[in-house]
Amino acid sequence: LRRRLAYAVRTGDVAAIGVLFSPSDRLRDGELEARMVRLAVEEKSLDALETLLGLGASPNARLDRASLPVFAFALRMGERAAMEALLRRGADLAMRDKFDETIVAACLHGDGVCRELCLAVVGIRNQCVHEAMHGSVLLPE
Repeated sequence: LRRRLAYAVRTGDVAAIGVLFSPSDRLRDGELEARMVRLAVEEKSLDALETLLGLGASPNARLDRASLPVFAFALRMGERAAMEALLRRGADLAMRDKFDETIVAACLHGDGVCRELCLAVVGIRNQCVHEAMHGSVLLPE
């Protein structure tokens, strides 16, 4: 099942993803969910990502506490479309990475491309500064 699902995600086969990725699998195996969401970002398969999110995959998935949340992974990959999809599905910008730093604060300390991409996608330059200073983010509605 895992291999077939991974192949469907890699190839963007949304019909197969719909059959192979069920809510019961997601609830039973959070690692599978995180791996498939991350794979969709890695493979630049927006259709697969949207399908997984539509089937209930979490936009905040991560393999374990030490790994990057998928939004941060998308940011590091420079995947703007994936970041937008994750944000639309409720990605939590206050999640912390293994260094106990929020995604937005990490953007501010990252390289110029990373910082600008993050700020452009979320459209919250002022909120990023507020979050870095106060630990909370106010997203526009």
